[in-house]
Amino acid sequence: MRIGVIDIGSNSIKLLVAETGSTLAALYQTTLETRISAGISKDQPVLSQTAIKAATEAVVKLVGEASRFSPESFAIVATSAVRDAVNRKEFVQHIEDATGHRLRVLSGEEEAAYIGRAITTDPALATYPAFTLCDLGGGSMEFIRLENGAITEKVSLQLGAVRLLERFVNDPAAPLPARTAARIADYVRAKVAESGFSGLKNQHTLAATGGAFNVARAVRASWLGRSYTETSSVITVNYLRYLSEELSAATLLERQRIPELPDARADIMPVACVILLTVAELAGTDHFVHSLHNLRYGIAAEAGGA
Repeated sequence: MRIGVIDIGSNSIKLLVAETGSTLAALYQTTLETRISAGISKDQPVLSQTAIKAATEAVVKLVGEASRFSPESFAIVATSAVRDAVNRKEFVQHIEDATGHRLRVLSGEEEAAYIGRAITTDPALATYPAFTLCDLGGGSMEFIRLENGAITEKVSLQLGAVRLLERFVNDPAAPLPARTAARIADYVRAKVAESGFSGLKNQHTLAATGGAFNVARAVRASWLGRSYTETSSVITVNYLRYLSEELSAATLLERQRIPELPDARADIMPVACVILLTVAELAGTDHFVHSLHNLRYGIAAEAGGA
């Protein structure tokens, strides 16, 4: 079965067209950097009219791109930024009216479950009988523990990079002060502890998905003079620490000049690095194994039985 999936995230809107059966094969995928999550850290976040318009235009564009592959089934889902918004019904109506497709807003539990399902379709991780996955988004961060391909524990926490940027950073255009980074790290430690998630302890290998990992890998590839696909999927803590120091010391304008660092993510990457380094510290690991099999793959796999 040929399936199209659009994932409306906090930072970007992504499309996957895949062929499913006994396995899942990606035919086409693309991402539009469309941040809709401004104000997500507020007690009652509201999606602005500008964000609704931009997201609607992006989704319509992606539906058009997907139609070239004639998918037999189509799904549009939204995550943290939409589910937390007080005007989510208005957003859903705009998308559905513009596309003719139903928009499903996932709960945090559903999002974590689909991400867990997605990672089981990555053959690169098939050799690991048990591992924990970290998925960092703009609004939330999910942890999923898998053992022999089955999810044994999962949690979705409001620890996304945009959310913590808004909560802790006074001036995103300036370098990230060390004291602010320390406050972010303390907050992540406290929230993970409060969650009761036990699958992060003593995890020497963490699987990883999400835009921050994509950017970190792409920047490393550029620095090494290699293509993205030629660069190892293993992202070491030493590299993340170096990247964090470089980005935190730079202004927004300086970050925007770094090759392969999208302008739209230049403000959040210092915060994302702090979050990821804190997660690695809590797990006691010295590396992440990056996977491109994210939420969209889980939706497609579930719908197509892969």
